[in-house]
Amino acid sequence: MKFSEGKIEFEVSTDVSPVKLDEQSKSQPEGMCLVDYVVDLPDVLWLIEVKDFPPDRPQERKEFEDGYRGTINGNWVPKARDSYTFLHLMKRDNKPMGYIVLLEGIDSGLFPVLREHLRNRLDKETDQPWERRYIKDCYVLNIKQANEYLGRFGFRVSRKP
Repeated sequence: MKFSEGKIEFEVSTDVSPVKLDEQSKSQPEGMCLVDYVVDLPDVLWLIEVKDFPPDRPQERKEFEDGYRGTINGNWVPKARDSYTFLHLMKRDNKPMGYIVLLEGIDSGLFPVLREHLRNRLDKETDQPWERRYIKDCYVLNIKQANEYLGRFGFRVSRKP
């Protein structure tokens, strides 16, 4: 089965059913921002957010690199939290959740810093950490890294021409 977000395409084995959470044609809960996809695997629900910075848009890439904390705090973390809440309220949170931000077009040398800030912020958004760790693990990956990591789950990621 194939599914895509912009020019990023995922191919998964037939026993995996991705669900597009932020589908614009469907009614969305007021005030919630949802991740692009949730993929239900035997041991984990993967929340997947796709951010693609094509080479022909260097200004967007520079703005992200200069202000990534704002993107993590104001976009990635709220999407994870809102998606978790949505799945919980729909009784679809029956296993641990992981969060993958597929980030293409950004220097991968920045990824460890992004992942660390994302992990810390997922656990603590206020002056106190959440009592419940709702995201088991998180990753910031480009297409190459996603294929290395997700390949064992039957995923293949590519960029459409």
